[in-house]
Amino acid sequence: MSQLPRQMARLRAELQATETDLAKLSQQQQSAQHTLIAAQAQIATAQANQAAIHNALDNGRTAVAQVSTALQTAQDQANAAAGALQNAQAALAATQQQLQKAQEQLDRIGRWNAEIVAEPLDRPALQSTEQELEERTAALEEACDWACIQLEIEQETLAALL
Repeated sequence: MSQLPRQMARLRAELQATETDLAKLSQQQQSAQHTLIAAQAQIATAQANQAAIHNALDNGRTAVAQVSTALQTAQDQANAAAGALQNAQAALAATQQQLQKAQEQLDRIGRWNAEIVAEPLDRPALQSTEQELEERTAALEEACDWACIQLEIEQETLAALL
């Protein structure tokens, strides 16, 4: 029987050590559960952040595509405007040449008229020539007026394109 109290004491000590170990394990389990809950919260936050980043990335890609499209449209418009500008400049140059030719012809006719007035020769022949010259002058003045109007239109078109 003397061994029984010793065994009892030893069993009590082992029980107490086991209860202490159990308490420690219980605390470790609770700590692990808190860590697990915190990790799950971090995972959920990371997943939400990842989704937000993917959305932002998709929005950025969409914006880049829209800007690229707008840039191409602007480039196409600039090219079209450059072509229209070249056409307008060519038309303006042609109109200016026509105007210059018409003005030269008007000046020549003016000189002829001045010569006719200064040196009258054969009146009936001169009158016939005068009639032709007046008709030609009227046609040239009309062409000159038309060329001036075209020049103004071309200049306005050119100014609008610039």
